[in-house]
Amino acid sequence: MADLNQLEILQKSIEERNQCIAWNSWREKNPGVEIDLSEADLSGGELKGVNLKKANLNYAKLSAANLSEANFEEANLWSADLSYCKLKQANFKGANLWLTNLSETNLLQAKFCKAYLGHAKLIGAFLRGADFSEADIDGADFSKSNISEVVGMPGM
Repeated sequence: MADLNQLEILQKSIEERNQCIAWNSWREKNPGVEIDLSEADLSGGELKGVNLKKANLNYAKLSAANLSEANFEEANLWSADLSYCKLKQANFKGANLWLTNLSETNLLQAKFCKAYLGHAKLIGAFLRGADFSEADIDGADFSKSNISEVVGMPGM
């Protein structure tokens, strides 16, 4: 279950539509705090540039959110819903995206280096220029996705 204090700080950033300045500032001042946003519902939120590095986002609902340029490095997004999101230039380096729903998502130039995408759903995703170097995509569903100019994907 999500840490309610952390969720409140993040929701304040969403309400102020300030590109997560309050949240990112709090993260800088509290670098040792473990972030738990598991099961949080942030659907449709304006979270451009949010720092969610190493955050626990298991089962989180983020569908239709703007998460462009977000940092999910080493985050745990197991079974999270990121469908219909804007994730342009998002960083998923080393993230766990097992069973994550990324269907119909804009992932233009997103970075999935060393990420685990086992059985993730990327149906109809826009992946142009995304980097999958050293990523594990075993069982991931890329059907109907735009994978032009993708880097590091086996068979590409």
